[in-house]
Amino acid sequence: MDWALTKEAVGVGVLLVPVYAVVRESVRNIRTSSILTQEYTSVFLSGALFHMLCEATGVNEWYLTNGRASKIKKGNKHVRRVRTCGDSRVCSLAFEESYT
Repeated sequence: MDWALTKEAVGVGVLLVPVYAVVRESVRNIRTSSILTQEYTSVFLSGALFHMLCEATGVNEWYLTNGRASKIKKGNKHVRRVRTCGDSRVCSLAFEESYT
């Protein structure tokens, strides 16, 4: 089992629950033809809002350099993606290699 992936999935789930709770209560007040429509709308809006909040708070940028997806292992060679941003916020992606 991939524990890094499991930890990230649990973290995302824990952070997404309060966003969903707020959105769900807001959508509940909108009259629609069915409860299922309200649920789909809540899930969609929660995911979109969560993604925008992560982008605005820097979570996505942190994930690019520290998350599981930023680390690649090929044999005994570890490759890590490193994102660097200059003063103009123009970012570049580089790779660092190390051997174990």
